[in-house]
Amino acid sequence: MLGLEHIDAIFDTGTTLIIGDPVGITDFYTALSPFGARPSPEYGVGLYTSTWAGRLVLSISRLTMFDFSITVPCDFHTPISIYFRGKEIKISADTFNLGPIDNDPGRCLGGAASDAELIGGKLASDDPRDKADMGTEFWILGDVFLQNTYTAWDVGNGRIGFADLV
Repeated sequence: MLGLEHIDAIFDTGTTLIIGDPVGITDFYTALSPFGARPSPEYGVGLYTSTWAGRLVLSISRLTMFDFSITVPCDFHTPISIYFRGKEIKISADTFNLGPIDNDPGRCLGGAASDAELIGGKLASDDPRDKADMGTEFWILGDVFLQNTYTAWDVGNGRIGFADLV
């Protein structure tokens, strides 16, 4: 579990990657480094599309410079699991491996990146009123995670549930 037991998460269908803070993502790739994973800051630009709820629901796209992305060998098949409230969600290598990198034969972009801004007070835009003030460090779990589980969103009761794929 790499010391990530108490990290809050946003489950975002509009984000592709698993995005975490630099220390957590460093721990994540360090656990995968015996299998060829390595940080690749040269691939560190990404585009977020996030929905922030309040009186108005806004969809905001912003270009974000990741601290680093992760690359893996293109034949990467290492099992990855993320636990949410004790439930294991297995991330398949097919969804974690995002495809080959043009200028680096045999290397593929991995489905995780680091963003140092994922702490309490992450700004949704340059407007200080658009603030996701979670008051804590958090990760964004996008499609790389969500494609590996059935997800039930219970907005009325503020809950989310997961079931294994069949």
